[in-house]
Amino acid sequence: MANEKTKAQLRAEQEKRNTTVRITSICIAVVVVALLAFMILWNAVIRTTISPISIGGEKIGMVEYNFYYQFQKNNFLNQYGSYVSVFGLDVSLPYDSQIQDKEKGTTWYDYFRDAADNQLKQMVILSKEAEKAGYEMPGEDKETVDNFFVDIREYAKENGLTVKQYLVNAYGKGANEKALKDILTRYYLASGYAQEKLESFTYTDEEIEKEYTDNIDEYQVYDYRTFTVKDVMPEKGEDEEYTAEQIEAAHAESKAKADAFVAAITDEASFNNLAKEYAAEADKATYDDPDATLVEGALKGSVSDEKIAEWLFSADRKVGETYIAEGEDSYTVYYICATGHKQTYNVVDVRHILVQFDSEAEDEDAEKERVNAEAKAILEQWQSGDATADSFAALANEKSEDGGSNSNGGLYENVTKGQMVENFEDWCFAEGRKVGDTGIVETDYGYHVMYMDSIGEEYWKYAADNALKNDAYNKYYTESATQYEVKTNDMGLTAAKDLVD
Repeated sequence: MANEKTKAQLRAEQEKRNTTVRITSICIAVVVVALLAFMILWNAVIRTTISPISIGGEKIGMVEYNFYYQFQKNNFLNQYGSYVSVFGLDVSLPYDSQIQDKEKGTTWYDYFRDAADNQLKQMVILSKEAEKAGYEMPGEDKETVDNFFVDIREYAKENGLTVKQYLVNAYGKGANEKALKDILTRYYLASGYAQEKLESFTYTDEEIEKEYTDNIDEYQVYDYRTFTVKDVMPEKGEDEEYTAEQIEAAHAESKAKADAFVAAITDEASFNNLAKEYAAEADKATYDDPDATLVEGALKGSVSDEKIAEWLFSADRKVGETYIAEGEDSYTVYYICATGHKQTYNVVDVRHILVQFDSEAEDEDAEKERVNAEAKAILEQWQSGDATADSFAALANEKSEDGGSNSNGGLYENVTKGQMVENFEDWCFAEGRKVGDTGIVETDYGYHVMYMDSIGEEYWKYAADNALKNDAYNKYYTESATQYEVKTNDMGLTAAKDLVD
C-alpha cells in the first residue's frame, strides 16, 4: 500500500501533464506564427530585391526595372489624358486584364512592359558604353538630378506625405531616394552620351544632298487645295429607307457639281471662292479663311489613298492641274498649287515662359485679363534687367508653368512646322522673325512670353542630315548591343508584375 498513489496525487500528475501539453502547444503555435511572419517578410524582401533581368552581367534591381514601366505608363497617360479610353484603356481596371493588341493577344501591361524593357536595355548598355568612352555627365544634368529630389521634397510636404511615401506611390514598392538617384544618374549619363554620339556623326553638303535625292519621297513636298462635294439626300420618313435609285441620283448630282466646280476654276484664288459657293449653308463661313482649302508642305506618305497619292505626288504634275477622286458618298476635287519642292523654312530654337489659365475660373474673360497682365509683367521684368538669353532662361526656370521646359530655361530646340500649337508656331515662323525677338502669344494653355533664341538651317537639310545621323547611330547601337547578353529571371519577372499597378 506504500506505493499506492492517492487520488490527489494522480490528479496532480494529470494536471502537470496537461500543463506540459498546453505549454508545448503554445510554443509550437508561437513558432508557427513567427515562421509565417518571417516567410511573409522574406517574401516581401525577395519580391522587392530579386533581379528580374541582367544586362551585360549586371543584375538590375526591382526598383530600377519597374521605374521604366512607370515611366512609360505615366508618359502615355500624361500625353493622352482623358482620351486614353479611345485606345481601349480603362485606368480603373488592372492593366494585365485588358487586351491592347487583339491580333497578338497582348495586354496593356505587356505593351508598357515591352516599351520599358527596351528603354531599360538601352539605358544600361549606353551607360556602360559611356563609361568605356570616358564620357562624363555634364554639370547641368547633375543639377537636374539634384533638383528632382528638391522638387519631390516640396511636393511631398505640400501633400502631407513623406518622401518615401511619395516615391513608393510614384515608382512602386521598394523605391527610395538612393535607388532613384542611382537610376536617374544612369538615365542622364546614358541619354547625354547618346546625344553626344549622335552629334558626332557629320556629313558634307554633298552627302546631305544625295540623301535628299535618293529618298526624295520622304522629303519633297507639294502644296495643293482640296474640296469635297458631299452627296445630298432627299428628306425621308423615320422608318423609310433610301432606294438604290435615290442613292445613285444623289451621287450623280455630286459628280456633276464636282465637274462644274473644276470647270469654273481660273486660278488658285478662285478655288476657295468656289468652295464657299458650293459648300453647304452651315459650312460657308469656314471658307472666309482664304487658306481653308489649302494643304501646304504635304509629303507623299501623308495621303493614305494610294491612287490619289500617286496622282498628287507624281513628278509629272504641273501647277493648275486638277483631279476628281470618287468616294463612297462624295467627290473630292484636288488642285495643284506647287509641285515638288524642298521645305526651305528654317528650324528654330525658341524659349518661352507659360502662364497658365485656371481651368476652373468662373469668369473666363477676367481670368484671361489676369494671366495676360502677369505675362506682360514677366516680359517687363526681363526687359528691365540684363535682357539676355541667359536672363530669360533663368526667369523661365523660375516662373514658367510648362513642365516640359521649365527646368531647361524654357527652351525648345529645332522646332519645326506642325510641332507646336498654331499661335505659338505662327509666332516662331513669322516672316522677318529674328534672334532676340520677344512677344506674348495666347494659346488654349495660357499666355506665352516668347524669346527667339536662334535660327537654324533650312528644314530639308536639317531633316536629311538627321536621317543620316540616325541611321549611323542606330547601326552603332545595334552593333554595341550584341556585346551585352540579356538574361531574364522568371521569378523576378513575376514579382515585378505583382509590384506594379
